Amino acid sequence: MADFSRRRILFLGGASAVALPGCDKLVLPPGEFIDEIPPISALEDFYRYSYSSVPQFDVDAWSCAIEDRGEVVASFDTTTLAGYTPVVFEHTLQCIGSSPRLQNIDNALFGGIPLLDLFDDLGVAIDPSIVELGFEGMDGYHDSFPIDDLDKPVWLVWEINGEPLPRANGAPCRLLVPGRYGIKNVKWPARLFFTDEPYIGYWQERNWEKDGTYKPNAFIKSPPNLATVARGETVALVGTAYAGEDPVDTVEITFDDGETWEVCELDYSPGANIWTLWRYEWTPRKRGRLRIRTRITTASGARSVDDPGGSNRLNGYDGGMEIELVVA
Repeated sequence: MADFSRRRILFLGGASAVALPGCDKLVLPPGEFIDEIPPISALEDFYRYSYSSVPQFDVDAWSCAIEDRGEVVASFDTTTLAGYTPVVFEHTLQCIGSSPRLQNIDNALFGGIPLLDLFDDLGVAIDPSIVELGFEGMDGYHDSFPIDDLDKPVWLVWEINGEPLPRANGAPCRLLVPGRYGIKNVKWPARLFFTDEPYIGYWQERNWEKDGTYKPNAFIKSPPNLATVARGETVALVGTAYAGEDPVDTVEITFDDGETWEVCELDYSPGANIWTLWRYEWTPRKRGRLRIRTRITTASGARSVDDPGGSNRLNGYDGGMEIELVVA
């Protein structure tokens, strides 16, 4: 991990919460500037989103059933998980409803095992006719992902940043599906089920995208929109960029509505399934209002769309981000 000790936090006061149904993501209040984004998100800051409220149940009595076309073939519980030494890996999770206004994206060190390893240990065989693995949470949320995703692998995790997974983040365990937005990463699993036909999940019933693959996107964390900066004084523009399994190659920024683009420095960019943290040291020379916009390009050549609002919010945010600053 890169050494960020040379970076100085200019100002970071108390955070405020954006109140939305099922969401308690902490974001920067207006007027705050930061000089760095920690590569590993603090547990208390890691975004939490669910379609409903956090379910209340007795963890000691909890178990998750594994079903094959309606027949229960195995199950696991907290005693099962206690028999494993968790593998620690770094992973970024982003909500499909993320936007410049609600930046639901964070990165952490998770501890768990590949789900296929659990299936093997439980003697669960996957019939060749199976096309998807469906899931249902203790809160009633349900969705699915292609069965081939298990080879990525899909992870069953119960630790985050060296601590037990909090209830609000999915305890006693949750799934992490590389390459797919949070809608495919079930919390509080109650049952996993194999299906030989495509499954329609909760959000697909409401016209959200079924595939749920990450789109190239970039956010500006600081300065905040409509902030005032001083002419002649250098200010750090910092933010995140992510495209899931497609590593971020470059982040660019424009001060003239796209006529020219400047390449940003990548502070932290480990590769696939981990966010990229970028910065641009900027010294404004003219007073007045100025619009700033970002874009990213991935290793495969994919690029965020020019529209800072994205192309279709039901498919996942795929834009850069635009802010307006006042140079005084």
